[in-house]
Amino acid sequence: MAEGDLTQLLPVKGHDELDQMAEAFNQTVVALRSNVGDIRKTVSELAGTSSVLASAAKNISNEADKQSTSVQEISAAIEQISGSITLTSQNTRRASELSSASTESAEHGTQAASQATQSMDEIKTCSKRLANSWDRWMKSPFELACSL
Repeated sequence: MAEGDLTQLLPVKGHDELDQMAEAFNQTVVALRSNVGDIRKTVSELAGTSSVLASAAKNISNEADKQSTSVQEISAAIEQISGSITLTSQNTRRASELSSASTESAEHGTQAASQATQSMDEIKTCSKRLANSWDRWMKSPFELACSL
């Protein structure tokens, strides 16, 4: 037993004190053998469980790497979207400025057209007066000649 051999038992031949000690020793050897067997079984189960846990840890690590990659891709996409939004905002602001300038030009054009229309109406009125005056002036000599 000192060398770890738990297969050897002491012979018990009677009931004296030495035989009782040998019987107790043999019971201890049997209990140790049982305990060593249980320990071996537990070590084997732990090795199997350890292998399963290592595999699960590897799978978790792989999934974490995939999620990290996905987060980085999403972050890059968000940065691109943010840049696009900024550019769209700048373009919208520029379009608004151009629209305001176009509105102002259109208002000036409307005023100029209104003034031109007013001037044309005045020219028309003056032309009618001139035509009426001309008609009267032309009739006057004819009427003079007819009355003579």
